[in-house]
Parts: sequence; structure tokens; C-alpha cells
Amino acid sequence: MKKTGYTPQCSPRFYATTGCFGEYVRGEYRNANFGCCVVTNCEDELDLLYKSGDYIDDWGAEMTEIDKWIQGKYMRTMHTLSIGGESGSGKTRAALHGANFCSWARNGRKREDILTVYIKVSRESTNTWNSDVEDKDVFTRKAVRIMQEMWDKNEEYKRLFPECKSHAFLEECIKSSAVERNDLRRLRAVLCHDWLCRVIKKATQFQGWLGSNNPFKVAFIVLDEVESCPWLYNAVNGNSTDSDYISKFFTHYSSLLKSIVLSV
Repeated sequence: MKKTGYTPQCSPRFYATTGCFGEYVRGEYRNANFGCCVVTNCEDELDLLYKSGDYIDDWGAEMTEIDKWIQGKYMRTMHTLSIGGESGSGKTRAALHGANFCSWARNGRKREDILTVYIKVSRESTNTWNSDVEDKDVFTRKAVRIMQEMWDKNEEYKRLFPECKSHAFLEECIKSSAVERNDLRRLRAVLCHDWLCRVIKKATQFQGWLGSNNPFKVAFIVLDEVESCPWLYNAVNGNSTDSDYISKFFTHYSSLLKSIVLSV
């Protein structure tokens, strides 16, 4: 959702091809409704969610618990917030209101240093296997080799999974392998990070590297209907103590974000 009435120093076209992603988003996607920069693949639904009811400023018991989880006081996942509830109960609206509602929006951080990414998972292809990520490091190469060996040695696998390099077979390998599970989970996290980056670049029409000279202080990544995609759901629900937890691929291996909260 682009901000109106703003003229960047350089043209959006320049920033989208050669510039800093952080400054490009701050210039083009600042959203007063949600009190931060917002990137989404479904502007129509985001607009409906905002207009579906008034946001309140007082704390209820549920939002207090959500805030404690986001702030890290509940340590089960540290960065991933799984919000449960019936359809239409306001889960997505609560997650999208994080920048306005949670404490760090009131403790000195500027609005332009907070990023919300709202992705409707059902609107994107989640089955494509990106072979480019296989060579990311020694661990991903090892994981791909493990998958190939497991597939080659088991005729039942070949019958159930026509393609060795698939997310479905990777999930089976993670479930079945006790010794090599960490390498396989790392590959899944790398694939998830790659998927998120591709969706963000598509939504913003940004063609360069998703880094920034001025990183966002915190980002809320809201994945709506993520349960429809098992491998993606499992990737973002990794435990925060896991060295291959998805958030670390944004905060440790790129300069885009300093802190990230995934909400599903």
C-alpha cells in the first residue's frame, strides 16, 4: 500500500533497481492507518481489514498476553507468535495492529523504522523449489545430498514423491531422519527465507538486494493462512534457540532488519 503525497529524492524506478530497499520502502510504503511502513501482496484485503472496525487503545487480557509473547517474556518461540481462534475472530487484525499497539511503538522508535509485511499465503505459489539456494553453504549442500540418498535408496519414496527435490519430500526427510535433521531443517529455513524475499520483492516491484544502509528496527511479518502450506508453517514455527531459526536469516545474514516478529 503506497503512501500518497511523497516525492522521493530519487525516482521510485531508480530505487527499485539500484537503490537501498529500506529507503525505497520508507518513501513508497508508509501507511498512516497502521502506523508504520506496510508491504503486502493483497492491498484490497488489507484495506478491508482496516475498515472492518475501530481499533481500541485499551489493553484486554488477550492483547496483554500477545504483547508479553512478542516482547520475549514467553520464551517458547521468542519471535514467532501463533494466534489461534475461529474464523472472523480478529486474529489478523490484532497481528496487523502490532506496530500501533505494542510497546515498542511507544518507546522512542520512529514509525518509519517499523515494517509490517502482510502476506496472504494462498495468493502465492508455495510449491516451487528454488535450486539456487542449494549452494548457499556447506550445510544446505549436505542436506540436498541427504535427500537424494534417501530418495535413491527407497522405492516407496520414489512412488510417493515423484521428485526428490520437493518441499513435501524435505518434510518427510526431516521427520524420518534423526541424525541429519538439523541440516535438513536449515535447508527448509533457507528455502523459507528465499520464498519470503521473493514475495516481498514481487509486492514492492523491487529488483535489487533486500538490504539497507538504515535497517528497520523491527519488522512484523504476518503470514495469513500459512497453515495451508505445511512446510512453510513448520519453517516459521521453529524454536528461537534453533541456530537455523528463520528470523536469523533476516537479522544475521542481511542488513535489512534488526529484529523480526513472525505472526501466523
